[in-house]
Amino acid sequence: MYQMNFYTTKQQKHDDLSKKRSAALINESRYYLNKSKSKWISIGFSLEKKYIPVVKLGGYKNNQNVIFTEDQWVSFLNQQGIIMGFIHSDSFGWQSMEGNGFQLHFILIKESRVIKITQEGGNCVYLAEDGINEANKLADLIQYRLDLLKSQEFSKYYNILVAGVSSKNGDILQNVYNVISPLKNLNSQNIYCVLELLNLYSDCIFEDVESFACNEFVKNCVNK
Repeated sequence: MYQMNFYTTKQQKHDDLSKKRSAALINESRYYLNKSKSKWISIGFSLEKKYIPVVKLGGYKNNQNVIFTEDQWVSFLNQQGIIMGFIHSDSFGWQSMEGNGFQLHFILIKESRVIKITQEGGNCVYLAEDGINEANKLADLIQYRLDLLKSQEFSKYYNILVAGVSSKNGDILQNVYNVISPLKNLNSQNIYCVLELLNLYSDCIFEDVESFACNEFVKNCVNK
């Protein structure tokens, strides 16, 4: 019974952490898409997608969110002609369509034309005309921000940090802090991102280091 409870608790913690990662961004820039500020677009590094730059469309109601990689975001922008065609159309019965990593659904809510963007796992977000127009206006800004984040190469930096810390004894989080502490005066965006992880998502750092150490152990056993 104890063993069963242990594994159940461990699995629950893993599931909770996966859910936490799925919506979390660090080094995030957020821009609101409507006057009520109930919908927004964010750019940052995704904890779920191994710290690559992503674009996130979000909404407060029912925790709406979808996350695009850069290629998926470009694919979404390429559908704007179809989307605006639906928004300004008088016809009904528009069929859902597949995008790169997402689906578009054309629906009516209280006689207003709205698109529903869905992804695997049940994530979705609804956008009306004002939100769609604002997202299009911000396209150049969003791309520039993505390019800046890509040039930062945080994923590469973080992987090196995790590899180094995994070989050290003692408290994982303290070891991470000890590594970056002498570098904090360098005005580094990567140091800022690590500090953000330490303060807001320390459990993710812990899991990343443990996962790396476990993988290295397996590799060493296989190669012996």
